[in-house]
Formats: sequence, structure tokens, C-alpha cells
Amino acid sequence: MGWLRWLAPAVAVGAVFLLPALRLSLPMLAPAQWTVAELAAETVPRAERSPGNAQAPSLRALLRQAQALRREWSPGPASNRNGLTLGLALAALIPVMAILAGLCALLSLLWQAWRHPRLGLTTAAAGLAATGYAIGAAWWLTRAMRSEVAQFFARAQHNFGGLLRGLDWNALQAGLAGPLGVVPQAGLYVLGLAFLAMLVAPTD
Repeated sequence: MGWLRWLAPAVAVGAVFLLPALRLSLPMLAPAQWTVAELAAETVPRAERSPGNAQAPSLRALLRQAQALRREWSPGPASNRNGLTLGLALAALIPVMAILAGLCALLSLLWQAWRHPRLGLTTAAAGLAATGYAIGAAWWLTRAMRSEVAQFFARAQHNFGGLLRGLDWNALQAGLAGPLGVVPQAGLYVLGLAFLAMLVAPTD
């Protein structure tokens, strides 16, 4: 299975540049998605970006808009409010962890070329942890955001249900909360599987 030691890092590097890693959807905003390489490009100062990339939406900017929307909506119970606050705090590190996973993919290929199996295993473990964090934090934030929307509609229906009897509250909630959140895409899952393959592949 020596071929796996080369294939897994190559697939990981390909995922960094070719596959979407994250997709973010917010109310009243068009969905946006990024590869890991595009997330890394967001860290470059705007003056150094090409004109075509200058207009690309930033994940950090959209997460800040999500925080603004949370403040605009009336807050829910403390338990859910704390969950959403934690979710947004965890989400702040999602781009960092995705970029770290991409860096680990590049280093894994480099260590394989230089025949440093121990460094390769350490890098793969770090990449798997970073990928797992990005996926887990995205799941937590999405769950908290959808719970906030559900409680917002529950309060609205309680307060205005008598006045707006013909309104389909369930359809409104499904239309708003269904696509809401930060959703990991194929790029992160392929990275995670590639790092896992590096860890289980024989080193001799």
C-alpha cells in the first residue's frame, strides 16, 4: 500500500485548491462558498489582491453580519442565546482551522517527498484535528442559528398568530431556516479522509 502514502497527500492538496470547503447562507444574502485556498487568499491585504478577487465575499465579513442579525432579532431564552454566542465564537476560528488543514496538506506532500514519515504522521494528525474542528464548529453554529430562528418564529406566532391566521408559519420558518448556516462542503470531508488515510497507511 505504498501508493497510498503518495495518493493521500496528493488528493489533500487537490482538495485545497479545487473543492469547495465551506458554504455560508444567511437571510437576505446570496449564499457564498470558498475553497481552502480562497479562505487563505482572504488573509492577503486588499491592496495586494487582484481586482477580480477584491469583490469576493469574505467569510469573516459574513460571520460579522450574522452577529449583527443576532443582535437585531429579539433574543431568545438564555440557554439558546448562550449556544449561539458560543457557536459564533467557535466559528471565528473556522477559517483559521481550514487554512491550517490546507497547510498540513501541503506539508504532508513535502514530507512524503523528503521521506520523513514521522513528520508526515504528525502533520496528518494536526490536519485531521483542524479539519474536525472546522466541521464541528460549523455544525454547532448552524444548529444554534436554526434554533434561534425557530424560537423567533415561535414568539412571533404567539404574539401575532391571532392577527395573521392565514399565514403559514411553518413554511416561513422552513424557507428561512432551511438553508441557514455554515455547511462543510466536499473539500473539508476529502481533507479529513485524506489525513485519516495518511495516519493508517503503513510507513515502511
